[in-house]
Amino acid sequence: MLQYYKQNARCLQHNGGVSEYGAFLMVIFIVELGAGVSIFAYREKLQEGFDKGLNQSLNNYDSHSDKSTDFDLMQSTVSTDFDLVRGAVGTYFDLVRGAVGTYFDLVRGALHCCGSHDYMDWKDTKLGHVPISCCMNTTSCDTDDVKQIYTEGCYDKVVNFLDANIGLVGGAALGVAFFPLVGVILSCCLAKNINKAKYEQMA
Repeated sequence: MLQYYKQNARCLQHNGGVSEYGAFLMVIFIVELGAGVSIFAYREKLQEGFDKGLNQSLNNYDSHSDKSTDFDLMQSTVSTDFDLVRGAVGTYFDLVRGAVGTYFDLVRGALHCCGSHDYMDWKDTKLGHVPISCCMNTTSCDTDDVKQIYTEGCYDKVVNFLDANIGLVGGAALGVAFFPLVGVILSCCLAKNINKAKYEQMA
C-alpha cells in the first residue's frame, strides 16, 4: 500500500497522491502516539492485569501446558541474547495480550524468580508445591529446600525491570513514531513544491 502511494505521487506528479500519502502517514503517527501514551497512562491497570494473569497461570499450571511452559521459561534460567519472545518479558505481554499485543525484545539474561510475589504462592495452587523450574540447578534440586530455589516473585522482577527501563521503552516508541512524522513533513513540502511548479508553468 505504501509503495502504491509512493509510485502514485512520483509518477503522476500531482499533489493529490502526495496529500493522500501524507494523510495516511499522519494516521499512522497518531495511532502510534496514542498507543504509547495509553501504555504510560494505563500502566497501573496493565500491572494489575499482569498480576491477575500470573495468579491464573499459577492455578492452571498443570492443566494448561502452554501457560506452564511460559511460566517455566520465566522462572528458570534463560540466557537468550535480546531475542526472548516467550520467556521473561514476553510472558508479561502474553498474559495481558488483550491490552497490549506486542512483544518486547529487551531482556538479556534470566529472571531467576519463583511464583507471582514469592515462592510461597505455589503452596496455595493445585500443584501444591514449588515446581522444578524454580530451582537454581534444575538437574539436581530439592524443591523443599529454600536454599536451592529462587524465592523472589516474578511479578516484582518484571515490573522492576520495566520501571528501570521505562525510558528505553518510551524512547523506542517515540523513535518508531518519528519516521511517519518525517514522512508527513516531507509529503507536505513535496505537495507545496508541486503546486509551486504548476503555478509557475501556468504563469
